[in-house]
Amino acid sequence: MTRTQSRPLFMAVALSCAMALTAALIGEKVYGLRPCLLCLYERVPYVVAGMVSLLLIAAPTSARLRWLGIGLVLLAFLANLGLGVFHVGVESHWWASPACTAEASAAPTSLADMQAALTQPPPPPCDEVQWRLFGISLAGYNTLYNLVLFVCTLVALRRLRSA
Repeated sequence: MTRTQSRPLFMAVALSCAMALTAALIGEKVYGLRPCLLCLYERVPYVVAGMVSLLLIAAPTSARLRWLGIGLVLLAFLANLGLGVFHVGVESHWWASPACTAEASAAPTSLADMQAALTQPPPPPCDEVQWRLFGISLAGYNTLYNLVLFVCTLVALRRLRSA
């Protein structure tokens, strides 16, 4: 796989990650949707995949490093897919997340937590849905988006491999 062959894939991944992060920030800053702990965790794989893609677009690399980059991108999307499925399960009350329930975020446990609680409100619990469209929460849309990104990246990888 040459650099010119892999560049469109990495550009698409970087753009997709930037779009997801931008949508999250618009929801937060413009529409007032406060992210829960799992929502914040779900942003990390986008940053990882986007940064790997940008590095592999900008820097001259070997074919082996590009394959490693595609593997890291796939792993980031798969991890985010798992986080999304877990988050949807927490929202649907299929299982509990000890760190994300209303009871866990209710009481500060130290003086620093109490001071932080005075200056900023605690994050909302992960098991309460703030917004739905057609019965699907933002965590559900994030899961679907990651499934599409994972499958598209996998298909592009197979095409690059056969080329």
